[in-house]
Amino acid sequence: MTTLIIIILAIIAIVLTVWLLTIPAEVIAGTYKAFRRGEWRRRKPGPPHTSG
Repeated sequence: MTTLIIIILAIIAIVLTVWLLTIPAEVIAGTYKAFRRGEWRRRKPGPPHTSG
């Protein structure tokens, strides 16, 4: 029973570690791609778009 708990905790720890390492990597890659395309220049704060 103790071995099963240890295995489950190990799996959870591995999943959390991979998750925490993958998300910042995706964010960094996304901003890097945006910088290369020049999208960051187009995102200028403008007047709010009103529907109607």
